[in-house]
Amino acid sequence: MSKILPSLIAALILAWLTERTTYGHFGINKPQPKVNRFLFVLLVLVLAMPIALRRSYNDTGAYIYSFQQADTLGVLLESGTLHILGNPAFRIYESLVRTFTDNYLVFFLFPAIFVQYSYLRFIRRHCPNFLMGVLIFLFLGTYAFSIAAMKQTLAMAILLYAVDALIDRKMLRFLLLVFVAFLFHTYAIAFLILPLCTVRPWSPRTFLLLLAVYVVMANFNQVIVEFLEFANESGKSISSEEVIGTAAINPIRVAVYAVVPIIALVFRRRLFHSGTDREHHILVNMSILTVAIMSIGLVNAANMFARMGQYFEFGLICSLPWMLPKIFDKPSERLMTTITLTCFLGYFLYANFVQIYFDDHFARYSLFFFIRSLIP
Repeated sequence: MSKILPSLIAALILAWLTERTTYGHFGINKPQPKVNRFLFVLLVLVLAMPIALRRSYNDTGAYIYSFQQADTLGVLLESGTLHILGNPAFRIYESLVRTFTDNYLVFFLFPAIFVQYSYLRFIRRHCPNFLMGVLIFLFLGTYAFSIAAMKQTLAMAILLYAVDALIDRKMLRFLLLVFVAFLFHTYAIAFLILPLCTVRPWSPRTFLLLLAVYVVMANFNQVIVEFLEFANESGKSISSEEVIGTAAINPIRVAVYAVVPIIALVFRRRLFHSGTDREHHILVNMSILTVAIMSIGLVNAANMFARMGQYFEFGLICSLPWMLPKIFDKPSERLMTTITLTCFLGYFLYANFVQIYFDDHFARYSLFFFIRSLIP
């Protein structure tokens, strides 16, 4: 992580300054705060540039190769190879950029900025403590995952706007945004369950929802295999091993994600009463869904269930900073915030220095190299 440590430190300083120079309170049910736009944009760029300038990490090599082999947009549209199950929106974006340049850093740049802006915008709107939200975002691994993947993080970014639409009861907009996200990454279809998450967390209806999730997911392996067979028959070759995988999710990871649902369960009477609203019900239920889906991957199919569960993890990121002040008085809240963030930091260090050594997998170009690459 030392290769991007300066960016992370700068991001935390900017997040702190953004919160300190904001007039008003964060949170969607309060008047929108007057945020220092310069600092916020700078924060977005600081987090986006390591993603845009990367040359290796996780699936980066596959994205580079796919971009270099991509047809121009005109050829793609004439080929008739676009298929609704084959991430057509992403292929169109890939070919559009390829039409104008063969520089894959440009290909990485625009999604990196859009994704980080959408992530931070969502935290700003729904998290009462912006700095704490950004800390959890970094420590949980959500940011690192945006370095690894493009299609899913683009879909996740679009789905955050769908969450806002659902909170505002704009169902048509919600469905449209889910469909657009689906065109970037097929797992986004799982977000159609979200309208069932407006109920009070850990009420009897929550347990019924979880039962339904487990029943559906227990049969999802067979469903996804049939889905892939259908896609293959339609001309898109996808390996079920690539999508599902045979490894199991690390129990430590599931335990970390379970922190918010457990706190919500233990303190549910204090957190959820007649005065609580739709926003917090949805966000906390999203965190519960994340753990429910990921826990199925403790046996196998980690690739599928971990990535599907990640679609809902912003519920966790935004819920914890709201929950702690509701549960504890001010001195206790500070203590619990410190303990909680220390535990998340411990997980961050474990995930990036013990489970895998991040610096062995990540490499990036300098900003100067990128600017020079734009000059003919």
